[in-house]
Amino acid sequence: MTIHRATVSRLRIQALGGFEIFRGNVKMDEDEWDRNQAKTLLKALVTRGPQEFPRDRLMEDLWPESAQDAAQQNFNVTLW
Repeated sequence: MTIHRATVSRLRIQALGGFEIFRGNVKMDEDEWDRNQAKTLLKALVTRGPQEFPRDRLMEDLWPESAQDAAQQNFNVTLW
Protein backbone atom coordinates (compact mmCIF):
# COMPACT_ATOMS: atom_id res chain seq x y z
CA MET A 1 0.00 0.00 0.00
CA THR A 2 1.40 3.38 -0.99
CA ILE A 3 0.76 6.41 1.20
CA HIS A 4 0.96 9.76 -0.51
CA ARG A 5 2.82 12.31 1.60
CA ALA A 6 0.17 14.98 1.05
CA THR A 7 -2.44 12.82 2.83
CA VAL A 8 -0.35 12.02 5.92
CA SER A 9 -0.21 14.57 8.73
CA ARG A 10 3.20 15.46 10.08
CA LEU A 11 4.03 14.35 13.60
CA ARG A 12 5.27 16.93 16.06
CA ILE A 13 6.74 15.78 19.34
CA GLN A 14 6.87 18.13 22.29
CA ALA A 15 9.22 16.99 25.03
CA LEU A 16 9.64 20.12 27.17
CA GLY A 17 6.96 20.84 29.73
CA GLY A 18 5.46 17.39 29.27
CA PHE A 19 5.53 14.77 26.54
CA GLU A 20 2.90 15.36 23.84
CA ILE A 21 2.53 14.24 20.26
CA PHE A 22 0.56 16.09 17.62
CA ARG A 23 -0.71 14.87 14.24
CA GLY A 24 -0.73 18.09 12.30
CA ASN A 25 -2.18 20.50 14.87
CA VAL A 26 -4.23 17.88 16.73
CA LYS A 27 -2.89 16.48 20.00
CA MET A 28 -3.00 12.69 20.30
CA ASP A 29 -5.03 11.40 23.24
CA GLU A 30 -3.67 8.74 25.58
CA ASP A 31 -6.30 6.22 24.40
CA GLU A 32 -4.96 6.43 20.81
CA TRP A 33 -1.86 4.44 21.83
CA ASP A 34 -2.46 0.73 21.26
CA ARG A 35 0.25 -0.09 23.78
CA ASN A 36 1.80 2.03 26.48
CA GLN A 37 5.17 0.42 25.75
CA ALA A 38 5.19 1.97 22.27
CA LYS A 39 4.88 5.41 23.82
CA THR A 40 7.61 4.58 26.35
CA LEU A 41 9.93 3.40 23.55
CA LEU A 42 9.31 6.61 21.58
CA LYS A 43 10.03 8.70 24.69
CA ALA A 44 13.29 6.82 25.25
CA LEU A 45 14.40 7.40 21.67
CA VAL A 46 13.44 11.08 21.67
CA THR A 47 15.17 11.84 24.96
CA ARG A 48 18.43 10.38 23.71
CA GLY A 49 18.46 12.75 20.73
CA PRO A 50 20.43 12.11 17.56
CA GLN A 51 23.22 10.23 19.30
CA GLU A 52 23.60 6.53 18.69
CA PHE A 53 22.33 4.35 21.53
CA PRO A 54 22.84 0.57 21.68
CA ARG A 55 19.67 -1.47 21.35
CA ASP A 56 20.82 -3.73 24.19
CA ARG A 57 20.96 -0.79 26.63
CA LEU A 58 17.57 0.40 25.49
CA MET A 59 16.11 -3.06 26.09
CA GLU A 60 17.73 -3.16 29.55
CA ASP A 61 16.15 0.21 30.39
CA LEU A 62 12.67 -0.80 29.21
CA TRP A 63 12.61 -4.44 30.36
CA PRO A 64 15.16 -4.74 33.19
CA GLU A 65 13.62 -7.92 34.64
CA SER A 66 13.47 -9.80 31.33
CA ALA A 67 15.95 -12.29 29.94
CA GLN A 68 17.75 -11.23 26.74
CA ASP A 69 15.48 -13.30 24.46
CA ALA A 70 12.32 -12.01 26.11
CA ALA A 71 13.55 -8.41 26.02
CA GLN A 72 14.37 -8.81 22.30
CA GLN A 73 10.87 -10.17 21.64
CA ASN A 74 9.29 -7.31 23.62
CA PHE A 75 11.39 -4.81 21.68
CA ASN A 76 10.39 -6.30 18.33
CA VAL A 77 6.69 -6.32 19.19
CA THR A 78 6.80 -2.80 20.61
CA LEU A 79 8.72 -1.45 17.63
CA TRP A 80 6.27 -3.03 15.19
